[in-house]
Amino acid sequence: MDVPNFPTDNLYKFMAIFGLVLFIFGLAYPLKVIEADEQLGFQAQLAVDQVTVQLRDLGDSIDFAKQRPKSDAATQELQQKLADVALANAKSGNLIEAKKRSRQWAKIYLAGCALIAIAGCALSGLGFWLWYHRVQRHLDAELAKNAKLATPPKKKTAK
Repeated sequence: MDVPNFPTDNLYKFMAIFGLVLFIFGLAYPLKVIEADEQLGFQAQLAVDQVTVQLRDLGDSIDFAKQRPKSDAATQELQQKLADVALANAKSGNLIEAKKRSRQWAKIYLAGCALIAIAGCALSGLGFWLWYHRVQRHLDAELAKNAKLATPPKKKTAK
């Protein structure tokens, strides 16, 4: 049975190109993770600022309610503002917790991406090295030998 020769040239090139893809992914993906982490941080800070403003407004409303006679409408308005502040406070607390978890996972992603980039660089270097030393170097030598055979010898001119 005749076993076909597999094109190792393409295998080495595939290793090299796949290594480059891994290297680029290892460098580009952390930028996406950092951007998402920063976005979550901005949202958490915005929620905390909103709660601070609402608490200040609630304090003003309580002071105003103490100065005037008690009524059902004023009490309901005050209770509604208090409920809004409690909801915003819970939301900001959830965002802060999510930010902390995101920061922890971002560190793990960054370490993993660094390993992927290093592995991609090594795989690419190995692929290019194997391709050159096992395939291309021999093809270049054969081409040089054929070029010498194809060119006629130079004639010496007398001066």
